[in-house]
Parts: sequence; structure tokens; C-alpha cells
Amino acid sequence: NFATTTEVSCNYQTGSITATVGEDFESVSGILSIPAGQLCTTIAIPILEDIIYESEEVFKFNTYYPVGATIGYPIGIITIIDNEITILGCYSATPRTLNNTTSQVLEINNH
Repeated sequence: NFATTTEVSCNYQTGSITATVGEDFESVSGILSIPAGQLCTTIAIPILEDIIYESEEVFKFNTYYPVGATIGYPIGIITIIDNEITILGCYSATPRTLNNTTSQVLEINNH
């Protein structure tokens, strides 16, 4: 990965798939920013504890309206196992050539 040469940002929002907002995780939304010279940024998504045994559940992390980047994978899937987040991602912008032009591509990387 390469550090960004300019600030990169986009809107984000979580959404239910099999995990339930308010029972399994708290919904979060906002604008994520990666400052120039940085590789990634971190977003906190609270995972909620309960006393019910459940199998793996998933929710999505949507990104949209990029500024200074092209979104490579706009939806990240996050898996909850036993009420603990098990897949952590780091959003990063990487220079890529798309349609014969070089641009920043925002993607989720497991670190």
C-alpha cells in the first residue's frame, strides 16, 4: 500500500444482513477521512453483548460519495462470531490505473 498524496474521504454507513442493529451491533454512519501521507483510518463499530448463543452473523459497511478516490469495493462484510468482531478492516486509498487514468482506489484491507 502507498500513502495518499491528498486527503481522501467518503461517507459510510453500516447495515443489517443477518446481524440486527440494536441487538448485535450499533449502527454507525458518517464521513471517514484519510489524511494525505497516511495509509488508512479506523472506524469504531460497537458490537453488543447478549446472553443468547447465536451462530455467525454478518452486517455490511457501505461506502459512498468518495472525494479524491474511486471506491474499489463499496460494501465490506463484517462477521460477528460469539459477539466479538472477528474481521477488522482498514480503509486505505491505493493509486491504481482505471480506464487509462491513475486515481486513488478506496478499498478495505484486512490488517
